[in-house]
Amino acid sequence: MAKRDIPKIAQEVIAGVGGAKNIDSIDHCSTRLRIYLNDKSKADSSKLNDIDEVVGIDDSTNQYQVVIGTYVEEVCDEIKNEIGAGSGKAPAKEKVSLNPLKLIGKFMELLARIFAPIVPALSVAGFVKVIQILLQLTGVITAQSSTYLILNTLTDAVFYFLPVYLAITSAKLFGTNEILAVVLACLILHPEMTTLMASHKALTLFAIPVIKTTYSSSVVPIILSVWIMSKLDKWLNKIIPEFLKNFLKPLSLVLIMAVILLTVTGPLGQVLSNWISVGVQWLSNNAGAIAVPIITAVGPLISMGGMHLALVPLAVQSIAQVGYDKIINVWFLCNTVASGGVALAVFLKTKKNKLKNVAGPAALAGLFGGISEPSLYGIEYKMKKPFVAKIIGATVAAVYAGFTGLKAYAFGGYSLTALAVYYGNAHNVTNFTNACITAGISIAVSFIMTWILGFDDSSFAEKENNEQTENETTEIKSEELGAVAQGTYVPMKDIADKVFSEGTLGQAYGVISDDGKIYSPCDGKVTMVFKTKHAIGITSFDGAEILIHVGIDSVNLNGKGITNFVKEGQEVKKGDLVAEYDKQVFAENHIDDTTIVAITNTDKYQSINFMPQADKLSVGQDVIAMKG
Repeated sequence: MAKRDIPKIAQEVIAGVGGAKNIDSIDHCSTRLRIYLNDKSKADSSKLNDIDEVVGIDDSTNQYQVVIGTYVEEVCDEIKNEIGAGSGKAPAKEKVSLNPLKLIGKFMELLARIFAPIVPALSVAGFVKVIQILLQLTGVITAQSSTYLILNTLTDAVFYFLPVYLAITSAKLFGTNEILAVVLACLILHPEMTTLMASHKALTLFAIPVIKTTYSSSVVPIILSVWIMSKLDKWLNKIIPEFLKNFLKPLSLVLIMAVILLTVTGPLGQVLSNWISVGVQWLSNNAGAIAVPIITAVGPLISMGGMHLALVPLAVQSIAQVGYDKIINVWFLCNTVASGGVALAVFLKTKKNKLKNVAGPAALAGLFGGISEPSLYGIEYKMKKPFVAKIIGATVAAVYAGFTGLKAYAFGGYSLTALAVYYGNAHNVTNFTNACITAGISIAVSFIMTWILGFDDSSFAEKENNEQTENETTEIKSEELGAVAQGTYVPMKDIADKVFSEGTLGQAYGVISDDGKIYSPCDGKVTMVFKTKHAIGITSFDGAEILIHVGIDSVNLNGKGITNFVKEGQEVKKGDLVAEYDKQVFAENHIDDTTIVAITNTDKYQSINFMPQADKLSVGQDVIAMKG
């Protein structure tokens, strides 16, 4: 790691957030500064992103988060000294605001966190639809063949059972029992219930009228119900005697929630869902050709905070009800391939090897992988002009898409490899052609504008020429890292924190421990133990720099429910117990208890491969193979 001037970084961060007087309070977790500002509008995200050591910004909540890395504690302490806060000033509590815009923002943030783990399944449905169409076009299968029907059922299953997936992610977020939440989702999707809802007979549950509606592919009803379930869960936990809880609490929870779901939250949620659908349809019908360009122009700003995921329900709702989406998927297509075009131009134009190493993979991710974040965070936000070029390219393409009425017949049509979703089962050749032209315009215009506007890549040169420290002289060797816990394996892309899921701090994986015990993944030395106990740094004797982060947003517990068994400077062996957390404390405080393991010096390795073949891990089981 290069030598860092901590006072200089602190000064630059202070200037970037609007000066010392604009900081109400500051604290940190294991990787990011958490700052409460007096006036958020005074913060300059572009100035902060220009700081070499800053790898990302998240200003989507009342906290202004500046992602730095594992030396964040030093920067935080320096900032506290600079602003006179002292090391003991506690972060301000997030204030409840009745401002409609802030309330909408919080709701969008919530939706984004609920839908993030589900997006891969939606994308799979889109790609399966592509395969189905291609096989039919090439004559390999017919619309009457069993293969076609099974693939069609696979695609439909993703959307039909959407309430089940949402029950799981919502329960996890709200801190209630995931399996019982799934039981409620299965209740409203059960074939018998569907038959009852379609019958002419009046329905009641314990003499309470049940309002008839259809719940397949629905979004709002189950989220609303699970939220109320989480409140009821805590109340029942307080009033039911301990010796009766094991059977009485689950029984009471399911029966009470079944009544609430079928008579109140379910019908209310469907009404809200229908309003959303009507709103999207109104925008599509009345804003006409300009609807897509408008949302595409502001789209990158929405994506900055991960809020684009909150709009996924709109696309899902539209596809489920009218058979296509004319706005969200089209915006994603224009935006994502434009990022690919930007990254490709940067890759071909820059002379800096460090930047080429960023731009090459980012171009492939944007054009063929449907992922814009590598270009967004690694290139566009860092150098500004490519960001402008991307917006221009995406918006110009969206104008064409809007005027031609481009439609996506399945979710996931936002990369070159998924354009067949615009052909659809309707075999709409004109629409498919327009999708290809839209993608071509987006890539070409963003590429050309990036080339014309240019970019300042001097910061990447500085990074290449930074002084070496004693850490850099450590030989990086090939090694394998063991699982840090017994429990459920969580791939990097499914981690519910974009700093880790997007690889901002290096390659990573998660594990949800069965018993709350966390072990060392290697032989090495403890280099860091955070005061809030939620994060531990270990450097292996073979050179891997490892961050073990217990839970997401667990810093808010301030050490409650977490025990550390190691201290800084201590040597550990693979399989040694290093920490333990109380799963009940995490659940009661709505803390996602995924333990994340990140290789923070990923760039030092030729390759890092994840080896789990099953969802369950055992302690010490080899999870990562790294080639030095």
